[in-house]
Amino acid sequence: MKEIRRGAHPMAWMTWIMMLVAQLFFLALAYNRIPTGPNARVAPVTDFVYLLAGLAAVAAIASLAIRNTRLIRPAQRGELVLNTLEGEKRFFNTSVVNWALSEASSLFGLVLAMRLHGESVVLPFFLAGILMTLFHAPRITPLQPKLDRKELIRQRRRRG
Repeated sequence: MKEIRRGAHPMAWMTWIMMLVAQLFFLALAYNRIPTGPNARVAPVTDFVYLLAGLAAVAAIASLAIRNTRLIRPAQRGELVLNTLEGEKRFFNTSVVNWALSEASSLFGLVLAMRLHGESVVLPFFLAGILMTLFHAPRITPLQPKLDRKELIRQRRRRG
């Protein structure tokens, strides 16, 4: 059996970093749009804000469910082998979907900033999006099969 790689594919890391940078760019753009100062006119909290908050919550729950059903459970059952082409494709495609769902929350925050909502309304969306993206970093450690102590010792001896 081939040894499982220690890290995710470099393309996964590059894509993840670009998704994170995009969210930070959205945050900077929104920060310049948020009304500040003593005479700032802030849009009131409306049903639209609650709608976007609900959509962000659904996106977060969906990303966790997708990660669990497409990556974690199959890896634990031994159905997902990451050092194969099929395993890498599944890992990368599932990760991109999760990153997009995480980024959706930041985009909702950007929309609210463009509608002149205050930072107390806008920043939680960005915080949720960035934290979810950090949570979905392309780590494969939780996906590696659990090995017993003897198997770990054998693998270490083979490496050097």
